Amino acid sequence: MAILYDNILIGTLHLIERGNGCLQYGFGILPEFWGRGFGNLIMAETFEYVRNTEWALNLKEIWADTHHKNSFAINVLKNNGFIYQGYIN
Repeated sequence: MAILYDNILIGTLHLIERGNGCLQYGFGILPEFWGRGFGNLIMAETFEYVRNTEWALNLKEIWADTHHKNSFAINVLKNNGFIYQGYIN
């Protein structure tokens, strides 16, 4: 999905159903938009959407991924209850 701000593409996000009640969430924002609060806003709106879908009925776990050098995104994930489990090449 595209992330738009003032009709400008600033990033993307994905939600992938992984089975067994697991949902994978990831987002990427162009570096010139890092640190401007978009991550928290995107996460809040995405999970409000998820709460209103069939996913919410069977959801057990949400995995998240982001670029390993995006400290802003990593902090957004941590501040929203995600726990770092590792780096994938």
